[in-house]
Amino acid sequence: MNGSPPRWLFLLPALMMLLALADMPYGYYQVLRIVTFLAAGAIAFYAWQHGREGWAIAFAMLAIVFNPLIPVALERDNWAVVNVVAAVGLLAGLLASRKWLTADDAKIAH
Repeated sequence: MNGSPPRWLFLLPALMMLLALADMPYGYYQVLRIVTFLAAGAIAFYAWQHGREGWAIAFAMLAIVFNPLIPVALERDNWAVVNVVAAVGLLAGLLASRKWLTADDAKIAH
């Protein structure tokens, strides 16, 4: 993969997590799991390919928590905390991913 991961991979699940703080229908939370699982998995793969093992592990863990196949069961209040922390993590990852490209370019130039 070249360049940075698409911004929407970070922004879509982060926005959905913040919207999940409202009282949403059950189907919304199922879609949130699928979107977050796929986005976090893609980001983890990208991070691993670019030597960002810490970020790769963090996003792989996020994918595991939100996986739709073997769902993690938490109370609504606990999910609210997880959603906020994960949304902040996704936004931090977005900012960090901009530097991944810069660092990769610097390695190629030298």
